[in-house]
Amino acid sequence: MTEKKIESLTQEQLDMIPEHNKEWIAIGRATGRADRSIVESAACDAYKVAGLEAPKSFMWFDSPYAASVYIKENIEKDSNISNIYNNAIYGQHDANLLAFYDYFDKISNGTIGNISNLHPMMKIAKQCGWWWAYDEMAIFSERPSELHSDAAGRLHCEDGMALKYFDGWGLYSWHGYTIPRDKEWIITNKEKLNPTVIEKEKNAELRRIMLEIYGFTKYLEERTYKVISEDTDGAGNPRRLLEIKVGNEKVRIVEVDNSSLEPDGTRRKFHLGAMPGNNPHEAIAASFGFNPEVFKEEACS
Repeated sequence: MTEKKIESLTQEQLDMIPEHNKEWIAIGRATGRADRSIVESAACDAYKVAGLEAPKSFMWFDSPYAASVYIKENIEKDSNISNIYNNAIYGQHDANLLAFYDYFDKISNGTIGNISNLHPMMKIAKQCGWWWAYDEMAIFSERPSELHSDAAGRLHCEDGMALKYFDGWGLYSWHGYTIPRDKEWIITNKEKLNPTVIEKEKNAELRRIMLEIYGFTKYLEERTYKVISEDTDGAGNPRRLLEIKVGNEKVRIVEVDNSSLEPDGTRRKFHLGAMPGNNPHEAIAASFGFNPEVFKEEACS
Protein backbone atom coordinates (compact mmCIF):
# COMPACT_ATOMS: atom_id res chain seq x y z
CA MET A 1 0.00 0.00 0.00
CA THR A 2 1.05 3.65 -0.23
CA GLU A 3 3.24 4.90 2.59
CA LYS A 4 1.10 7.99 3.02
CA LYS A 5 -2.39 7.44 4.34
CA ILE A 6 -5.22 9.10 2.39
CA GLU A 7 -6.82 11.48 4.90
CA SER A 8 -9.29 13.31 2.66
CA LEU A 9 -10.54 13.59 -0.91
CA THR A 10 -10.38 16.60 -3.17
CA GLN A 11 -13.58 17.97 -4.70
CA GLU A 12 -12.48 16.60 -8.06
CA GLN A 13 -12.09 13.14 -6.55
CA LEU A 14 -15.49 13.39 -4.88
CA ASP A 15 -17.05 14.43 -8.18
CA MET A 16 -15.76 11.19 -9.74
CA ILE A 17 -17.80 8.99 -7.39
CA PRO A 18 -21.26 9.10 -9.05
CA GLU A 19 -19.93 8.17 -12.49
CA HIS A 20 -17.63 5.54 -10.98
CA ASN A 21 -20.56 3.99 -9.10
CA LYS A 22 -22.67 4.03 -12.25
CA GLU A 23 -19.94 2.21 -14.17
CA TRP A 24 -19.61 -0.60 -11.63
CA ILE A 25 -23.35 -0.95 -11.06
CA ALA A 26 -23.63 -1.49 -14.82
CA ILE A 27 -20.90 -4.15 -14.62
CA GLY A 28 -22.71 -5.94 -11.81
CA ARG A 29 -25.99 -5.87 -13.73
CA ALA A 30 -24.61 -6.63 -17.19
CA THR A 31 -26.07 -9.36 -19.37
CA GLY A 32 -24.76 -11.10 -22.45
CA ARG A 33 -22.02 -13.54 -23.29
CA ALA A 34 -18.41 -12.95 -22.35
CA ASP A 35 -15.45 -12.36 -24.59
CA ARG A 36 -13.87 -15.61 -23.52
CA SER A 37 -10.40 -14.76 -24.78
CA ILE A 38 -10.27 -11.72 -22.46
CA VAL A 39 -11.50 -13.77 -19.48
CA GLU A 40 -9.11 -16.67 -20.01
CA SER A 41 -6.12 -14.37 -20.46
CA ALA A 42 -7.04 -12.45 -17.30
CA ALA A 43 -7.49 -15.71 -15.40
CA CYS A 44 -3.94 -16.72 -16.31
CA ASP A 45 -2.75 -13.37 -14.96
CA ALA A 46 -4.75 -13.92 -11.75
CA TYR A 47 -3.11 -17.31 -11.23
CA LYS A 48 0.29 -15.67 -11.76
CA VAL A 49 -0.49 -13.01 -9.13
CA ALA A 50 -1.36 -15.85 -6.72
CA GLY A 51 1.98 -17.54 -7.46
CA LEU A 52 0.35 -20.43 -9.33
CA GLU A 53 0.88 -22.04 -12.69
CA ALA A 54 -1.65 -20.98 -15.31
CA PRO A 55 -4.56 -23.41 -15.74
CA LYS A 56 -4.07 -26.01 -18.45
CA SER A 57 -7.69 -25.93 -19.53
CA PHE A 58 -10.84 -23.85 -19.35
CA MET A 59 -14.47 -24.89 -19.21
CA TRP A 60 -17.50 -22.70 -19.81
CA PHE A 61 -21.12 -23.13 -18.71
CA ASP A 62 -24.25 -21.12 -19.40
CA SER A 63 -25.17 -20.64 -15.74
CA PRO A 64 -23.56 -20.93 -12.30
CA TYR A 65 -25.96 -23.78 -11.55
CA ALA A 66 -24.78 -25.80 -14.56
CA ALA A 67 -21.16 -25.17 -13.55
CA SER A 68 -21.80 -26.21 -9.96
CA VAL A 69 -23.50 -29.45 -11.07
CA TYR A 70 -20.46 -30.33 -13.16
CA ILE A 71 -18.17 -29.56 -10.22
CA LYS A 72 -20.33 -31.66 -7.91
CA GLU A 73 -20.26 -34.63 -10.26
CA ASN A 74 -16.61 -34.44 -11.31
CA ILE A 75 -14.46 -32.45 -8.90
CA GLU A 76 -15.97 -31.89 -5.45
CA LYS A 77 -18.05 -35.05 -5.19
CA ASP A 78 -18.39 -34.80 -1.41
CA SER A 79 -19.64 -31.19 -1.47
CA ASN A 80 -23.20 -30.00 -1.82
CA ILE A 81 -24.28 -27.35 -4.30
CA SER A 82 -24.48 -24.63 -1.62
CA ASN A 83 -20.85 -25.19 -0.60
CA ILE A 84 -19.79 -25.11 -4.22
CA TYR A 85 -21.57 -21.78 -4.62
CA ASN A 86 -19.75 -20.48 -1.53
CA ASN A 87 -16.41 -21.50 -3.03
CA ALA A 88 -16.99 -19.51 -6.21
CA ILE A 89 -15.31 -16.30 -7.24
CA TYR A 90 -18.28 -14.14 -8.13
CA GLY A 91 -17.00 -12.27 -11.18
CA GLN A 92 -19.41 -9.44 -12.02
CA HIS A 93 -21.17 -9.98 -8.68
CA ASP A 94 -17.98 -8.93 -6.89
CA ALA A 95 -18.55 -5.48 -8.40
CA ASN A 96 -19.21 -3.84 -5.03
CA LEU A 97 -15.85 -4.97 -3.67
CA LEU A 98 -13.82 -4.38 -6.82
CA ALA A 99 -15.36 -0.94 -7.35
CA PHE A 100 -13.92 0.22 -4.03
CA TYR A 101 -10.37 -0.70 -4.99
CA ASP A 102 -10.76 0.50 -8.57
CA TYR A 103 -11.79 3.93 -7.32
CA PHE A 104 -8.68 4.36 -5.20
CA ASP A 105 -6.55 2.98 -8.01
CA LYS A 106 -7.90 5.73 -10.26
CA ILE A 107 -7.57 8.65 -7.86
CA SER A 108 -4.02 7.59 -6.93
CA ASN A 109 -3.05 7.19 -10.60
CA GLY A 110 -2.02 3.63 -9.89
CA THR A 111 0.40 4.49 -7.10
CA ILE A 112 -1.24 2.14 -4.60
CA GLY A 113 0.87 -0.75 -5.77
CA ASN A 114 -1.00 -3.75 -4.40
CA ILE A 115 -4.24 -2.80 -6.11
CA SER A 116 -2.68 -3.76 -9.42
CA ASN A 117 -2.90 -7.36 -8.22
CA LEU A 118 -6.67 -7.04 -8.59
CA HIS A 119 -6.58 -5.87 -12.20
CA PRO A 120 -7.06 -9.40 -13.59
CA MET A 121 -10.10 -9.87 -11.35
CA MET A 122 -11.52 -6.55 -12.57
CA LYS A 123 -11.09 -7.62 -16.19
CA ILE A 124 -12.91 -10.88 -15.49
CA ALA A 125 -15.72 -9.10 -13.63
CA LYS A 126 -16.33 -6.89 -16.66
CA GLN A 127 -16.95 -9.95 -18.83
CA CYS A 128 -17.93 -12.95 -16.77
CA GLY A 129 -20.21 -14.41 -14.14
CA TRP A 130 -19.19 -16.77 -11.35
CA TRP A 131 -16.05 -18.85 -11.76
CA TRP A 132 -13.94 -21.42 -9.94
CA ALA A 133 -10.14 -21.64 -9.88
CA TYR A 134 -8.70 -25.16 -9.58
CA ASP A 135 -5.08 -26.27 -9.83
CA GLU A 136 -5.15 -27.18 -13.50
CA MET A 137 -8.54 -25.97 -14.65
CA ALA A 138 -10.58 -22.79 -14.47
CA ILE A 139 -14.36 -23.10 -14.76
CA PHE A 140 -16.45 -20.12 -15.83
CA SER A 141 -20.15 -19.34 -16.08
CA GLU A 142 -21.67 -16.80 -18.42
CA ARG A 143 -23.47 -13.70 -17.27
CA PRO A 144 -27.29 -13.75 -17.34
CA SER A 145 -29.13 -13.48 -20.62
CA GLU A 146 -31.85 -11.36 -18.97
CA LEU A 147 -32.13 -9.20 -15.86
CA HIS A 148 -35.29 -7.37 -14.85
CA SER A 149 -35.75 -5.00 -11.91
CA ASP A 150 -38.16 -2.51 -10.37
CA ALA A 151 -37.71 1.25 -10.04
CA ALA A 152 -35.66 0.72 -6.87
CA GLY A 153 -33.23 -1.57 -8.69
CA ARG A 154 -34.44 -4.75 -6.96
CA LEU A 155 -34.83 -7.95 -8.95
CA HIS A 156 -38.44 -8.03 -10.11
CA CYS A 157 -40.52 -9.39 -12.96
CA GLU A 158 -44.29 -9.75 -12.99
CA ASP A 159 -44.57 -12.39 -15.69
CA GLY A 160 -41.33 -14.36 -15.83
CA MET A 161 -37.86 -14.84 -14.44
CA ALA A 162 -36.25 -11.72 -13.04
CA LEU A 163 -32.82 -13.29 -13.59
CA LYS A 164 -32.42 -15.73 -16.46
CA TYR A 165 -29.38 -17.50 -17.89
CA PHE A 166 -28.76 -18.84 -21.37
CA ASP A 167 -29.59 -22.44 -20.42
CA GLY A 168 -32.98 -21.40 -18.97
CA TRP A 169 -31.97 -21.56 -15.31
CA GLY A 170 -32.76 -18.51 -13.23
CA LEU A 171 -34.72 -16.90 -10.42
CA TYR A 172 -38.20 -15.54 -9.99
CA SER A 173 -38.26 -12.45 -7.81
CA TRP A 174 -40.91 -10.02 -6.61
CA HIS A 175 -39.52 -6.61 -5.64
CA GLY A 176 -36.28 -8.18 -4.42
CA TYR A 177 -37.81 -11.21 -2.69
CA THR A 178 -36.64 -14.46 -4.31
CA ILE A 179 -39.62 -16.75 -4.82
CA PRO A 180 -38.97 -20.31 -3.55
CA ARG A 181 -38.92 -22.98 -6.25
CA ASP A 182 -42.10 -24.61 -5.01
CA LYS A 183 -43.95 -21.28 -5.09
CA GLU A 184 -42.88 -20.03 -8.51
CA TRP A 185 -46.40 -20.79 -9.76
CA ILE A 186 -47.61 -17.59 -8.11
CA ILE A 187 -45.92 -15.79 -11.02
CA THR A 188 -46.11 -18.43 -13.76
CA ASN A 189 -49.65 -19.64 -13.00
CA LYS A 190 -51.42 -16.68 -11.38
CA GLU A 191 -54.90 -18.05 -12.11
CA LYS A 192 -54.40 -20.50 -9.23
CA LEU A 193 -54.44 -17.62 -6.76
CA ASN A 194 -57.58 -16.94 -4.76
CA PRO A 195 -58.33 -15.68 -1.23
CA THR A 196 -58.43 -19.17 0.27
CA VAL A 197 -55.05 -20.15 -1.21
CA ILE A 198 -53.52 -16.88 -0.03
CA GLU A 199 -54.87 -17.27 3.51
CA LYS A 200 -53.48 -20.80 3.80
CA GLU A 201 -49.92 -19.70 3.03
CA LYS A 202 -47.91 -19.87 6.27
CA ASN A 203 -45.08 -17.56 5.20
CA ALA A 204 -46.14 -13.97 5.92
CA GLU A 205 -43.91 -12.44 3.23
CA LEU A 206 -45.25 -14.82 0.59
CA ARG A 207 -48.81 -14.09 1.70
CA ARG A 208 -48.24 -10.38 1.12
CA ILE A 209 -46.73 -11.06 -2.29
CA MET A 210 -49.60 -13.36 -3.24
CA LEU A 211 -52.06 -10.68 -2.12
CA GLU A 212 -50.28 -8.03 -4.16
CA ILE A 213 -50.22 -10.25 -7.26
CA TYR A 214 -53.85 -11.27 -6.83
CA GLY A 215 -54.83 -7.65 -6.36
CA PHE A 216 -56.02 -5.79 -3.28
CA THR A 217 -59.16 -4.66 -5.07
CA LYS A 218 -60.23 -8.21 -5.96
CA TYR A 219 -59.46 -9.42 -2.47
CA LEU A 220 -61.49 -6.62 -0.85
CA GLU A 221 -64.45 -7.53 -3.05
CA GLU A 222 -64.42 -11.07 -1.64
CA ARG A 223 -63.56 -10.48 2.01
CA THR A 224 -64.74 -8.16 4.76
CA TYR A 225 -62.55 -5.31 5.86
CA LYS A 226 -62.40 -2.61 8.50
CA VAL A 227 -62.14 1.12 7.84
CA ILE A 228 -59.40 2.53 10.10
CA SER A 229 -59.40 6.15 8.98
CA GLU A 230 -60.54 8.47 6.19
CA ASP A 231 -59.22 11.77 4.86
CA THR A 232 -58.78 13.62 1.55
CA ASP A 233 -55.75 14.23 -0.63
CA GLY A 234 -54.45 17.66 -1.71
CA ALA A 235 -57.05 17.82 -4.48
CA GLY A 236 -59.91 16.98 -2.16
CA ASN A 237 -60.33 13.38 -3.32
CA PRO A 238 -61.38 10.93 -0.59
CA ARG A 239 -58.98 8.29 0.78
CA ARG A 240 -59.42 5.45 3.21
CA LEU A 241 -57.05 3.40 5.32
CA LEU A 242 -58.45 -0.14 5.42
CA GLU A 243 -57.51 -3.24 7.38
CA ILE A 244 -58.12 -6.86 6.40
CA LYS A 245 -57.12 -10.11 8.01
CA VAL A 246 -55.09 -12.43 5.78
CA GLY A 247 -54.45 -15.69 7.57
CA ASN A 248 -53.38 -14.66 11.06
CA GLU A 249 -51.95 -11.34 9.90
CA LYS A 250 -53.60 -7.94 9.78
CA VAL A 251 -52.80 -6.12 6.54
CA ARG A 252 -53.48 -2.44 5.96
CA ILE A 253 -54.39 -1.00 2.56
CA VAL A 254 -54.73 2.58 1.35
CA GLU A 255 -57.65 3.22 -0.97
CA VAL A 256 -57.14 6.24 -3.23
CA ASP A 257 -58.95 7.78 -6.18
CA ASN A 258 -57.20 8.23 -9.50
CA SER A 259 -56.29 11.87 -10.12
CA SER A 260 -57.63 11.59 -13.69
CA LEU A 261 -61.28 11.12 -14.62
CA GLU A 262 -62.54 8.07 -16.48
CA PRO A 263 -64.45 8.66 -19.79
CA ASP A 264 -67.75 8.45 -17.87
CA GLY A 265 -66.65 11.15 -15.45
CA THR A 266 -65.98 8.85 -12.50
CA ARG A 267 -62.67 8.28 -10.75
CA ARG A 268 -61.15 4.82 -10.61
CA LYS A 269 -60.16 3.59 -7.16
CA PHE A 270 -56.74 2.05 -6.49
CA HIS A 271 -55.68 -0.04 -3.52
CA LEU A 272 -52.06 0.02 -2.35
CA GLY A 273 -50.25 -1.85 0.40
CA ALA A 274 -49.94 0.58 3.30
CA MET A 275 -46.87 1.53 5.26
CA PRO A 276 -47.24 2.14 9.02
CA GLY A 277 -49.53 5.04 9.96
CA ASN A 278 -52.80 5.91 11.65
CA ASN A 279 -54.40 7.52 8.60
CA PRO A 280 -53.94 7.62 4.81
CA HIS A 281 -51.72 10.72 4.94
CA GLU A 282 -49.31 9.12 7.42
CA ALA A 283 -49.20 5.83 5.50
CA ILE A 284 -48.53 7.57 2.18
CA ALA A 285 -45.87 9.81 3.74
CA ALA A 286 -44.14 6.71 5.13
CA SER A 287 -44.15 5.09 1.68
CA PHE A 288 -42.03 8.03 0.45
CA GLY A 289 -39.84 7.91 3.57
CA PHE A 290 -41.04 11.27 4.93
CA ASN A 291 -42.15 12.52 8.32
CA PRO A 292 -45.94 13.02 7.90
CA GLU A 293 -45.74 16.37 9.68
CA VAL A 294 -43.63 17.86 6.89
CA PHE A 295 -44.75 15.70 3.95
CA LYS A 296 -46.28 17.66 1.07
CA GLU A 297 -48.19 15.31 -1.23
CA GLU A 298 -48.21 17.65 -4.19
CA ALA A 299 -44.39 17.42 -4.34
CA CYS A 300 -44.63 13.67 -5.01
CA SER A 301 -47.67 13.67 -7.29
